[in-house]
Amino acid sequence: MTHTFDTEIAEQYGLLESILLNHIYYWTEKNRANEMNFYDGSYWTYNSTRAFNELFPYVSEKQIRNALKHLREDGILLTGNYNKSSYDRTLWYALSKKGLSIVQKCQMEETKGDLSIGQKCQMEETKEDNGLGSNVQPIPDNKPDIKPDSKPDNIISAQSPGGQASRLQEEPFITLELNTEEEHPVYEKEIKNWEELYPAVDVRQQLRSMKGWLLANPAKRKTKRGINRFINSWLSKRQDRGGRDHGNPVSRGYQQASDSGYGARLKELEDEDWGGPGNG
Repeated sequence: MTHTFDTEIAEQYGLLESILLNHIYYWTEKNRANEMNFYDGSYWTYNSTRAFNELFPYVSEKQIRNALKHLREDGILLTGNYNKSSYDRTLWYALSKKGLSIVQKCQMEETKGDLSIGQKCQMEETKEDNGLGSNVQPIPDNKPDIKPDSKPDNIISAQSPGGQASRLQEEPFITLELNTEEEHPVYEKEIKNWEELYPAVDVRQQLRSMKGWLLANPAKRKTKRGINRFINSWLSKRQDRGGRDHGNPVSRGYQQASDSGYGARLKELEDEDWGGPGNG
């Protein structure tokens, strides 16, 4: 996968900021050409920090968050949430008028200038179907399908490991809240594996029940390392009961908790010996 950035923007705002800005501009322009993702006067694209990290594995999620924050604070980047599902917190990004003027000005100057070989750098550039790579899809399904006509002359390219795109294109069935306030996505491939392991269980419904339980018990949410153990423990117990949910407070009383006093009913449910999974 080939990543690019503008040297002038990198000098002024930072290397990673330039890479991310170029990536976001690339996808918003694709959406503009396809007349997709137009909200509040701007064309948008979307991605999670985790997906950005998979696209740019040579930097950490923290570095990506800081770079995006820097671009927002400088008035270059806009953020929004246009997801169809209320629990989907995937951020959407668009360039502000200032951001567009910076990128477009640099591109205009690049077409006028005659850069020498010493002013350009290219590292083992490979061809990708999606050019700069693709972004993760939340609930909406909008995948741009055209490519920009050209790449500016003073763009620097950096090579990263390939093979990430197929996972990033996939839409999660559901996300489960973690104790870090992040969300763990659950994909169809994982669901199929669990359905084979726990044939007596309605895996999809149990995932919804898990989400309800995690929302109702924020103090008992799991870590990134513990969430899969939590899921398997939950499904295993349902399998042992033949798929029945007699012991699950989410399916038996969560709605009742909403109807007759959330706090009191939730305390009652937590006191029951239902064998729920421990903290992970």
